Amino acid sequence: MQVLPKRVAVTLLGVLVLATLLWLASDEAERGTAAVEGAVPARSEYPKPRIEYDPIPYDRKRKRQMANYSNRHYGKSEWRLEPRAIVLHYTAGSTYESAFNTFASNAPALGEKPGVCAQFVVDKDGTIYQLTRLYVRCRHTIGLNHVSVGIEMVQEDAGGGAATSDVILDRRAQARSAVALAAWLKSRYRIPMRDLVGHATANDSRLFKDLEGWRNDHGDWPKGPLKVFRKRVSRQLKGSRDRPAREPRGRVVFGESAEGRPLIARRSGDPGSGRTALIVGEIHGDEEAGLPVVRRLRRSPGPAANVDLWTVGTVNPDGHAADRRTNARGVDLNRNFSVDWDGSEPEGSGYYPGPEPFSEPESRGLRDLIRRIDPDVTIYYHQPWGAVLAPCQGAVQMHRLYSRVSGLGIDRCRGEDLPGTATKWQRERNEIAFVVELGDDRLGDAGVRRHARAAARVAAGR
Repeated sequence: MQVLPKRVAVTLLGVLVLATLLWLASDEAERGTAAVEGAVPARSEYPKPRIEYDPIPYDRKRKRQMANYSNRHYGKSEWRLEPRAIVLHYTAGSTYESAFNTFASNAPALGEKPGVCAQFVVDKDGTIYQLTRLYVRCRHTIGLNHVSVGIEMVQEDAGGGAATSDVILDRRAQARSAVALAAWLKSRYRIPMRDLVGHATANDSRLFKDLEGWRNDHGDWPKGPLKVFRKRVSRQLKGSRDRPAREPRGRVVFGESAEGRPLIARRSGDPGSGRTALIVGEIHGDEEAGLPVVRRLRRSPGPAANVDLWTVGTVNPDGHAADRRTNARGVDLNRNFSVDWDGSEPEGSGYYPGPEPFSEPESRGLRDLIRRIDPDVTIYYHQPWGAVLAPCQGAVQMHRLYSRVSGLGIDRCRGEDLPGTATKWQRERNEIAFVVELGDDRLGDAGVRRHARAAARVAAGR
């Protein structure tokens, strides 16, 4: 056996150590970046299948192209993805390599860039390849690119969408891997089964949106094979691993603040009602007028006793303790959400949005709670504008209901230009979320009762 000189051996050892450290740092950076971008949920209950990471080029230029495409087709300039749906495809080619090359080329599709791509490709032998980070949008389905993860399965056309999809379902290794991948994504991002769709059914999705009037004309994974695929996913998820409704009652800790104080929610009412409401008393630590409303609602829920009611006193316990708008790191938590986030406000201004979206443990905790319970309606209390804030466009029935019961007027469009707010982030998820701005002073007993009744009526939806 040849013995290396001592100096060479030491050098090789150093290279190996450095490579290991770089790999670990890269892995940690992936997880950290994903958390910042809002792609990592509170937990994943289904085991992650084996995935080979084989990234296509996705540089700043392609991100800009994706943001511009999103602006044209969805109305907002954004390349980041928060998955809310899964779309099944097949490649119409016989090899993984041909699919990879198509996605990597970034060639214009339908006259626009970026080119097409999907986050995952499942090869015929069952190997799962991940081509982009999960917080990155890909063009794979008209009308759903802004909310969905694409899973391509390698398969050439076998005589139409149904026949080709059936070939994949009959290929044991590939079908098993695709089902396991879909089950993991569904569990990880709390995606309802109805939002696991095929390319052929995408136009009928409740999440479909395209401002240019584009529609899909692909036949892959129509209703028949899709139904079979969904049943297989359901079988994978049987048991307790995919039952978010089994949440504990009473006190629930959903995170902690920058200084280590617990973030606490209380669950009451009827968890099996099919309607969930979230009421948040305080985000800015010096705006505490909503806290007695939350306490009153917990004691006397009224019609909210018939819904799955979640109440949070404060999302900002550090700011509350210091009577300060921001959290302990000087970040305005209601500017730290990812939709329309804007980093231009300087530190120390009181409106500093943090170094990046979801940089703060409090905003991440609230984000994860919302993903976890998926509320039908959310109310946030703020001060001091003295109005129920309603969007410029869209339905405002719940806003009007709150206004009528509480006696507080509606102010449409006010606050709509504010960047990075919790309500904007939730409305991007197609949820009803709005702000009730109380006045400068604390509410008296009659005011607390009036606002608690209004919150209860909105929570119950009537």
